[in-house]
Amino acid sequence: MEAPPRHRQRATRAALALCVSALLALAPALIDSAHAGGTAAANRSGAAAESLRWLLAQAPPAAAEDGRGAAGPSPLGALLSEARARLRRGDAAAAYRLLAERESLYAGFPEYDFLLGLAAIDAGKPARAVFALERVLAAEPGHLRARAEIARAHFLLGEMDASRRQFETVASQAIPGAVRDTIGRYLDAIEHLSTAQRPQTTAYLALSTGYDSNVNLGSSLREWIGTGGLRLLPEATSLAQDGSFVRFGAGVERVVPLDDRWQWYAKAAFEQRLNSVRRDTELGTVDLSAGLGYREDCHRMSLTAQLQHARLERAAFRNAAGITAQWQCESAARTRAGGYAQAFRLLFPEQSDRDARRLQVGAVMARGFDSAREPVLIGSAYAGVERSSRDLAEYDFDFVGLRFVSEVTLLPGWRGYAGVSYEHRSFDGVNPLFAGLRRTDRDLELQIGVEHPVGDWTITPAAVLTRVWSTIDPNDYRRAQIYLHARYRFR
Repeated sequence: MEAPPRHRQRATRAALALCVSALLALAPALIDSAHAGGTAAANRSGAAAESLRWLLAQAPPAAAEDGRGAAGPSPLGALLSEARARLRRGDAAAAYRLLAERESLYAGFPEYDFLLGLAAIDAGKPARAVFALERVLAAEPGHLRARAEIARAHFLLGEMDASRRQFETVASQAIPGAVRDTIGRYLDAIEHLSTAQRPQTTAYLALSTGYDSNVNLGSSLREWIGTGGLRLLPEATSLAQDGSFVRFGAGVERVVPLDDRWQWYAKAAFEQRLNSVRRDTELGTVDLSAGLGYREDCHRMSLTAQLQHARLERAAFRNAAGITAQWQCESAARTRAGGYAQAFRLLFPEQSDRDARRLQVGAVMARGFDSAREPVLIGSAYAGVERSSRDLAEYDFDFVGLRFVSEVTLLPGWRGYAGVSYEHRSFDGVNPLFAGLRRTDRDLELQIGVEHPVGDWTITPAAVLTRVWSTIDPNDYRRAQIYLHARYRFR
């Protein structure tokens, strides 16, 4: 039978809250650092649930004079005694089944309803717990024990406003400090989850300046070998030229949660580079993207539409439009794996012969290690094809690549990284100007840098070394960049 709409909605909102509630049970202190994990069963034996259980030991059972108590050896008394015994043994599911079978007989008896609600929470049925505990509070509004447990049930259902109200009511009473601290951690978690479920906007500014040994990606060869062994002397403009540069940019992102699993997002960014020489190679880009994200257990999936406009010499150079599908999963503690696929259409307004279609797929894995320096290793592999829209073989090529990055804490507040990447490109057509050679490029890049946060700024001195070996001499080059990057994040 399909669940009623209200129950489906509750189940959707409950997923993230369930994880955080379990974490409260396993290690309450971790909530302060906004981590989440664990299982719902951990609530039963954890510190948070046990602290709230103190409330169970306070105040005597409901009075029996009205016939609604469980003080004597009546059928109801025997039922509740057996249910409590099962709960003490940690068998909440058995206690819940025992009580639920007799709900039509005893619903409305506060002591029965309270124990049914308690067993339902620990058996992973918080929605049933809410109904039972509401009956308790309707009969006895001052039943502090029931109010604490219904707050926890609302939390597990993801009903944060209701949970907050009930926890605050309990916290306003005279309760031990340990219990007050536990409720405080629940309230902190509610605030964290409520913030995560609200639309958020972030923005940044970025600025880089440094030295580039090859601003124009000029050839590193002073002599080229053409068709028939003809030796060619390249013009100075075709050789590497060094100089300083400034690069600046900005971006903004809007994320709108649709529910606990789905979110919608949109991004806009621009970047512009200015050179001290060869102003004709100054590249500027504008990027727009929007998409949907989905989360389920360890899985994170997204589908993003992307547009990019690139300008060279302040004139349109290239337009790109495409879509990216991405998946990742945190399969184990400190281990994350993922994959992606991209499809793009490339248009060159001033060089329509270069118009192309590009497809790429890749896989990524990251692994963190539990040590004082918090090292992280990241590896990725990818492959793809680019095909000319005009069926010109000299522009068709296949490519494969590998990338590895390692990060480590060098000093407090200083995070270092080093990376190496390699890409191999194999073109289909031959170049008639260079002995009919088929072009093949091998691209090796080394990166090293250090990140240091300063307030809302992140300062990064870095260096990048690039070497491209090509069978076509004009495309063979070396490059070294040394720069200082600063990024400001608006909060």
